[in-house]
Amino acid sequence: MITYYNSAVGKNEQSRAPGPDFPNGISSAATVPYGVSFAVLSMETRLGEQDAIYVYDVESSAWTMLQGEALSEPKRSSAAFLVDHKIFPACK
Repeated sequence: MITYYNSAVGKNEQSRAPGPDFPNGISSAATVPYGVSFAVLSMETRLGEQDAIYVYDVESSAWTMLQGEALSEPKRSSAAFLVDHKIFPACK
């Protein structure tokens, strides 16, 4: 079950929508906005700490692992947030 905040409903109301189970279960994850959906990273599953990044596909109502993208090392219980890449100096 996915619980999400719907700003059109109101500040104190939550909406619930049925959703697919996360692959291998999940705990201690961080989420960040990703397009019209969100990404899940820095998690622990039944398989242990993970370096994978998963995105929830709204149209297909399915989890997709981002191929070719991963954390530098497996993590869990980490904070995650988006920042504009322009605040960092260019790589040499």
